[in-house]
Amino acid sequence: MEEYVYVSVKLYLKDGQTEDSIQEIVQEMDYSFSHPDIEEHEIIDILDIQIPEEENETDRPPIDCVRSSV
Repeated sequence: MEEYVYVSVKLYLKDGQTEDSIQEIVQEMDYSFSHPDIEEHEIIDILDIQIPEEENETDRPPIDCVRSSV
C-alpha cells in the first residue's frame, strides 16, 4: 500500500499576475520537502487562484504534474 499525505501551501505573489504567469511560477519555483522518511513529492494541481477579474483567463488548461524525487 502506498502511504501519502496531501499538504496545501499558499503562495503570496506580487500584484499583476495572470493565470498563465501563476502556472509558470508554480512550474518553475524551487521547492523541497526534506526528511529521511519522504521518498518523493509532486505538485498535483493549482486549487484556487485569486486575481482581479479582468486579468482572469476563463479557460485555463490544467497544470502539468511536477514530480521530484528526494
